[in-house]
Amino acid sequence: MVAGVKKLGEELELDMVEIDCEFNTDNMFGTHMRCAAHSLQLAVKDALRAANCNAILDKARRLVIAARTPSVINLLKGLKKPMPIKDVPTRWGTVFQMLERLIELKETLVPLTDASLTEDEWMAIEVLKTSLVPTYKLGLDLQSKDLTPGSFFALWRGAMRHLDECGSALSLFLSDAMRRRGSVLFSNNVLLAGIYVDPNYRLALNPEQVRKGRETFINICVHLQKLKKEQHIRNTSSTEVVVSKSKKWYKFSGFLSRSLCYNPSNNIWHSC
Repeated sequence: MVAGVKKLGEELELDMVEIDCEFNTDNMFGTHMRCAAHSLQLAVKDALRAANCNAILDKARRLVIAARTPSVINLLKGLKKPMPIKDVPTRWGTVFQMLERLIELKETLVPLTDASLTEDEWMAIEVLKTSLVPTYKLGLDLQSKDLTPGSFFALWRGAMRHLDECGSALSLFLSDAMRRRGSVLFSNNVLLAGIYVDPNYRLALNPEQVRKGRETFINICVHLQKLKKEQHIRNTSSTEVVVSKSKKWYKFSGFLSRSLCYNPSNNIWHSC
């Protein structure tokens, strides 16, 4: 994000432009950014608890434990079948992986283990697995090295849309939990600024998010320029600051004056 903003500042040619006001950077950038992947897993945990899925999950775990005995494992190897997976609380996505593998091995495990499930229970496991698909895929997408604030925003909203379309009780609980957790994530001003500067996703922001994103972006640009001016003063023997008069700067300066007004009482920009 910082590198991206620096690049924006260079493209706007904000070199050595005099700024007559000080900025409160502590308030400008807001609170720290929460981990999106962790927030997602907390939303999944909230939804599983709210949907009362513990009973069926416990039965699925007992079946997995029964299928991981040496005798059953040897039989599975002889049949060239994959091994059952047991979920681990500290490993994200393993609940989905456990259910998906159980369904894959259903026809093989039923005659091999005593911890069998009824057809209704197998159907419940299928519904749970289907409901967890959007959040599992989102968890993988959040690991992308090319993830941007805008694409993250779109992926999060897309997962909630798929959950709403699924229509199961768990998917609706998941969507609601993601909406609550997401409201905290997307209250971060710097993240909103990153989404605001991406024209592909800016239209998806609500008016309040647009206002916060725009103000934060402009404050970041102006603050970066202030740092450049201070660096220039330190590196030159002259006390004069060379003011860039490029067309790009005047265009951006006009954008600043049209979009925001500076309030000297609290050292922040606000919408005019």
